Formats: sequence, structure tokens, C-alpha cells
Amino acid sequence: MFRLATCSGILANRCFFYIFPDVFSKALKGIPTCYIFACPQDASIRPPLHALVPQGFSREPGLILVSAGGNIRFWDSIGIGLAGGENYSASQLDDIDRDEEVTNLLRTDVSLSFLRVS
Repeated sequence: MFRLATCSGILANRCFFYIFPDVFSKALKGIPTCYIFACPQDASIRPPLHALVPQGFSREPGLILVSAGGNIRFWDSIGIGLAGGENYSASQLDDIDRDEEVTNLLRTDVSLSFLRVS
């Protein structure tokens, strides 16, 4: 089971991604693992949207975070979050207007995701 948490105040630029042990899985036992990532920043106070990106059975998934203002960050592996999550690829939606916000992130395939803008 996965959970994403964000903070306000001093830690407002960080997202905490938790992997909780699954009672049905023998692979994950014990306490939750916390991964820390640098959140995309903009004027919105909404937490970023997120999606895991499967990398196959032998690798940890990647992670996409998208702010309401269209700032995008991608990590090839969530394992990077164990070291603070500073190594990422960044992008920005170019055609988003000031009065628009990203409202949904939908991963439809391993290599294809859609953003909905309102």
C-alpha cells in the first residue's frame, strides 16, 4: 500500500511517500518505509498530483509529481527518495493559462500519462 503526504510551513517543499507493509505480501514486513521528494512549487497551495510509473518486476517504480500550476517532476526510481529525492527531471506545461490549474493526473499505460486542466 502506498501513501503520499505533504507538509506545510518549513517542509512545504517536500513530499513524503510511504510504503506500508502489505498484510498479504511476504516481501514487505515490518515498519513503513518513508521516501522524501522535492515537490514542484508554484503559487497553488494544493498538494501535487502523483502517479507511480512501473519499471518491471526487478526495479522499484518511478514517480511523477505535478503541481496545480503545471510544474512536473519525474524520478526514475522511488529509491532516490531515500537520499532526499533531489535528482529528478523537471518540465513545465507551456500552454497553461494563469486562470487554469492541473486537476487530474491519469496514467493510462506504463509509458503514457494524461493531465487534465480546468
